[in-house]
Amino acid sequence: PISFDHCEHLGESLSAIAGEKAGIIKPEVPVVIGMQQSDALFVLLERARVLGAPVFQAGCDFAPRKEQNGFSFRGLDVKLDNLELGLVGEHQLQNLSLAIAATIVLRNQGIRLEDGALRRGVENVRWPGRLEWWQGNRKILLDGAHNVAGAKALGCYLATLGLRGVRWVWGMKGDKQAEEVLGALKIPGLSLYCVEPPVEEAVPVKTLVGYGNASGLPAAGFATPEAALAAAIQDCREDEIVLVAGSLFLVASAREYLMKELV
Repeated sequence: PISFDHCEHLGESLSAIAGEKAGIIKPEVPVVIGMQQSDALFVLLERARVLGAPVFQAGCDFAPRKEQNGFSFRGLDVKLDNLELGLVGEHQLQNLSLAIAATIVLRNQGIRLEDGALRRGVENVRWPGRLEWWQGNRKILLDGAHNVAGAKALGCYLATLGLRGVRWVWGMKGDKQAEEVLGALKIPGLSLYCVEPPVEEAVPVKTLVGYGNASGLPAAGFATPEAALAAAIQDCREDEIVLVAGSLFLVASAREYLMKELV
């Protein structure tokens, strides 16, 4: 879904941001639209109407349905049951159904894609740095959540894990809404390991620590992502995890460290 991000380039309202995002819509080319807030949806649908682009809309033309061990898909004259999720997180039901719908639209244009290919794609998809459990072990979680929408999705997933604590290695680019992201990630037992990601402009460590202290959270600053991650791993107890989130640049740095230290 369209959310507030890159506001300095895209605009300060969802309508303005949607107007920029709608530039992807091309004359008479089918467009598949995921679940959106009403302001954004209106702009997208109007742009498609003006350009004569056929619209396939989540919630109207197709939808996923959660099942005990996965989900099912209904829409565009296709029924797929017992699909296994290759990605974790409730929001991935929408993302994967959007991908399925887009693939069906391509199939209707003549590209040969059997139902089995759709099923294998859903089951085998991997997305490094997006709710990625390092090497499949549920101890270190990497996620690029860098805006409020991403933080909310991350928080919803963490809430399902029943953890006693989360040791968050946190760093963000200087153009991001750090305080709002922290407020959106409402989970118990949160401790902050604040650091600047390897980018030209980053939110200063002191600023992140200040946001943490103002929220009543334990917060410490570190000079490098490697130092912050090493400290979080060392402090992590039973029924706790280490989380790296806030910037894809930070996640990339963490992955490099983990590949060297935790092969």
